[in-house]
Amino acid sequence: MFAVVPLICGMQLLSPPPPSPRNLTSCLHRELGGKAIWLALLIVFISSLSYSPNAKGEDCGPATVGCTWTTWTQVNSSPLNTDLCTTVYIPIDGLSVGCQVCFGYRYRWCGTTYEVEVNQYQIANPCYDYFKNIAINGTPAEKATWKSISESIWPYGHILAAKHFFKNYIRQGNSSYDCLGSTGCASGSGFAVVRSYSAECYEFLELTSSTGSPFAGTWRMACESSKCCIKTWQMCYDVSTGEVRTCNPTTTSYGFSTSCTGFSSFTAPDGCTIVHRTGCYSLSCPE
Repeated sequence: MFAVVPLICGMQLLSPPPPSPRNLTSCLHRELGGKAIWLALLIVFISSLSYSPNAKGEDCGPATVGCTWTTWTQVNSSPLNTDLCTTVYIPIDGLSVGCQVCFGYRYRWCGTTYEVEVNQYQIANPCYDYFKNIAINGTPAEKATWKSISESIWPYGHILAAKHFFKNYIRQGNSSYDCLGSTGCASGSGFAVVRSYSAECYEFLELTSSTGSPFAGTWRMACESSKCCIKTWQMCYDVSTGEVRTCNPTTTSYGFSTSCTGFSSFTAPDGCTIVHRTGCYSLSCPE
């Protein structure tokens, strides 16, 4: 059973990835034989008692039958995770400045349904100082700009997180997920599907760190909501390029709209301070 990685500002958690869901199952059977069934039942029972912060509306989406969701596991953003970083152009003082943005996400699975949720990003200088300053000291108009920029950055993270999860936690050590041909996403395991969850009612928060880390960053926390967006991709691993190949992307809205007000239940981790938050508001499904 995987433990949820604690969220600690100013600290990059670089432990090796846990075994993939499929590898973990085969390992249990190999090492424990018949006892694996009882252990699996125990894990399911313990998981049902686990609590995950900001877990509002997380069961929105297509129904899953005959399986139990694992607890969420956090993958923190870090410039060392280059597969989770990209360049985003941000307007600063009338100029379009290319800024490195690195995303963090959490993941879980239920049987063969794999799900990620992008919940964090860190932006590097020269953009970070500007971004943090307008969040803390900006006029109402500048804080509206901070909110708008946050909204524009977020969609970049969905595909990066989904591909990173597939490569490091599903395909890792399992060549059956390698692409069978030069096109398409068929593999020896059929069509692996990863989906990205996104509540339609959420808030953005800016956190600083008492350790002086320049990457305390921006968080996106789900609020109380009965509506969500689910983006899905078929995926396989292209051995010739070393990249994850994606096919047939879809975006679907689920649930129904409810009041979207107040604040999320997010509590700043030890060593962090919330210096600005937008409060909960609705935004349509990202493309």
